[in-house]
Amino acid sequence: MADIDFYWDIVMNASSTTEIFINGGFYYYFVYPFLQKNQKSGLVGFTYVAVMLYLKFCPYEMEGITAYAIGILITFFAMNYLDRENKEKNFFLSITFFLMEWISWGCALLPWDILYEKLILPPEMMNQIWKQFGLYLFLQILSFVLKFFVMAAMVALIHRVYVCKRDKMKREEMFLMLAPSFLAAMGWFVFVYFTKIYEKDTKWNFYHLHSEYKWVLFFYQAVSFLTMFVMVVVYQRIKDAQQKEKEEVVLFHQIEDIKRHIRESENLYQEIRSLKHDMGNHIMILENLYGENEDTKNYMSQLKRQYDKAVVEMKSQNPVTDVILKEKEKEALEQGIAFYHDFHYPQSGNVNVFDISVILNNALSNAIEAAVECENPYIKIFSYCKKNAFLIEVKNSAAAKRLVDETSGLIQTTKEGEGHGYGLANIRKVAQSYYGDIDIKQEESEFQLCVMLMIF
Repeated sequence: MADIDFYWDIVMNASSTTEIFINGGFYYYFVYPFLQKNQKSGLVGFTYVAVMLYLKFCPYEMEGITAYAIGILITFFAMNYLDRENKEKNFFLSITFFLMEWISWGCALLPWDILYEKLILPPEMMNQIWKQFGLYLFLQILSFVLKFFVMAAMVALIHRVYVCKRDKMKREEMFLMLAPSFLAAMGWFVFVYFTKIYEKDTKWNFYHLHSEYKWVLFFYQAVSFLTMFVMVVVYQRIKDAQQKEKEEVVLFHQIEDIKRHIRESENLYQEIRSLKHDMGNHIMILENLYGENEDTKNYMSQLKRQYDKAVVEMKSQNPVTDVILKEKEKEALEQGIAFYHDFHYPQSGNVNVFDISVILNNALSNAIEAAVECENPYIKIFSYCKKNAFLIEVKNSAAAKRLVDETSGLIQTTKEGEGHGYGLANIRKVAQSYYGDIDIKQEESEFQLCVMLMIF
């Protein structure tokens, strides 16, 4: 009998130790997308394993809730070491993971306990100790499988609905998100507390005496996760609404600026065209008046060349896009960026110059910011018309590939503050209003944006 007890102890210790390592891997997988995909985020999983192993083999006996509280705090500090700017989000992730671990344990415990009573505890099994041991080993493996799939499902669900993983979480948002978690933790504490009081007073094992208890615990844990999941969904919808509102505010200000720019540009454009028309007549008259004077002829030839050069400056066939291109070209050249453009405003189709201006302003501003970091910076912009499709293509040199948001497919911004990170989103919004979209391609040294508009 002593030998079989020894093997049972080995299986129990090996099971709990293996479970710690599996949960450490899940912890790393859970927090990795939230930590800007930090290559050192494995430190969180390693910290979890180290802490829980120490608490398991610690000579001082402690309650499970106390051990979990210590684990929450230490892994929280590990996440803060990797990402100090998101303490609120890190705290939420730490508490959420430990609660999901408790929930996965409860979900696996119910079928394990039912099978344990059916397979191992029947009277006829009492004398078949090695068969009992084999069945126990089978149940431990089954428990690992159940916990693995339950935990994997919960982590996958949280990852799927929590889209804004890299956004900062405000303190009041953290309290809102943790409200269901705190209620679940309090329920857990109540379950443990009253179970211990009952067992202390009656000397009976409450869990095995009242079989319905395990069902109550199972449903409580399932509802606890469902509540946390719903809160994450609500939080994401709030963040989506805030993001949309910010994008609309930025877009509104951009359109207002463009409208003012358009009025000024059109007035200036008309004045320039009138002036050029008059200048052409003045040059012709002066040439006739001064006749064959050599100095006068040279002066008039030079003036005419300057005039001809100015005449061809307006290339895009629209005064507004001409001004935008000239301003962006000037900005690029001042920063040492080569600027090539062959852009032509569509002369047919239902297209609004405001919308084209939003695309050009945002696309070229992003291109300048990316190209200025390169050794041989350049920007190229082209436009094409293919039947009803109007394509705008912007290429620029890039120092490295940018991170792409997995959900939106847009480039993640590295800038902070209001008004940043909405350029591509606004371009996409304009393109989709014309039943089109954008396409992003990245190579090692070049970034390419293609915008398609359907104009009828």
